[in-house]
Amino acid sequence: PRFTDLVLAQGRIAQTQGEIDQAIALYHRCIEMGDAPARYGPQLGSGTFLAHLVLGELHLARNEVAEARTALQWCVDHHPEFLAVAGPYALALLRDGVDPGEVTRKLESLDALPASVRLTVAAVLQRAGATEEAEQQYRLALEAAPANARARTSLGELLLARGAWDDAAEQAAVVPADDPYAALAARIELCGLIGRAGSERIQAALARATTAGLPSAERTVFTTWAAIADGATETEPLPVAGAPLLGVVLETLLRGADGERFVALLPVLHQSRLPRREQRELLAQMFLTHGLVAQAAQEWMAVASEAPDVRSMLGLAQVALSQGMPEDAVNFATAALELDPASAQAKALLSAIPAGAPA
Repeated sequence: PRFTDLVLAQGRIAQTQGEIDQAIALYHRCIEMGDAPARYGPQLGSGTFLAHLVLGELHLARNEVAEARTALQWCVDHHPEFLAVAGPYALALLRDGVDPGEVTRKLESLDALPASVRLTVAAVLQRAGATEEAEQQYRLALEAAPANARARTSLGELLLARGAWDDAAEQAAVVPADDPYAALAARIELCGLIGRAGSERIQAALARATTAGLPSAERTVFTTWAAIADGATETEPLPVAGAPLLGVVLETLLRGADGERFVALLPVLHQSRLPRREQRELLAQMFLTHGLVAQAAQEWMAVASEAPDVRSMLGLAQVALSQGMPEDAVNFATAALELDPASAQAKALLSAIPAGAPA
């Protein structure tokens, strides 16, 4: 009757089955009971910090921020050695409107944070758009564990997103070629260098990418880009297998506000073996994501003028919505539904458009 571990297990089962209110009640019951007597051989924390943590995570999942923060704050106040709370606690604070700098200060009340925990916190901060604070946590993680390639490549990716190309390349170049993160490091380094650094340095980075085991199709993306940056006017068409990485590189340049290199790399996409329709979709989605609405509309309109399809109509509906033109959005979404009556996305778009916008 006093074996709290069983009640905690019941709570987890209820949560897994979607019985959330029952799970909350069971977790509160755990807290009321406290940890089970030692004679049961209990798991430490079932009635204290573990119960508060799962309760806080559940409230976060339901976007009940105040309740989540209360549960997680208890862990921080009473068990600062329980470092698993760091990520959820940071997320609860951010959602509650706490300044990111204050979030990192509050986390220092926990016991010394190892690199692995700082990486978790950094990822939470980065997803919330607090890139400066995330960078600080990545650098602190590297101070604690300089050989941690996960921390170094995560920092490198963040630096790329901020357009800090040289710093990103320098971080990535340190990762050994036999490290599991070596291929990712090679991508980061090349993305930071091509079109900016000298040919000798780029060739050295390409050699490291080969040693790191970068797939052939991905190496082709970078060698083709390097050739264009070096003045080549004709290159072999990029295979379809290289298109996903090419899309990532283009979006990275767009996010990092490097318009010059973005434009210089576009011919690689246009000359690739990826069908022109898919090229336009890739660019349109990318443009829309980064607020370049006119450019996104241009790509989808080009598709619609040649061979209209569901994706182009849905894309134009999204453009219209973003521009405050609900009637046009209805027209495009309706056209998508006519092309595919089963389109769930078209139905969802139509239901999201404000009432009173006639087709």
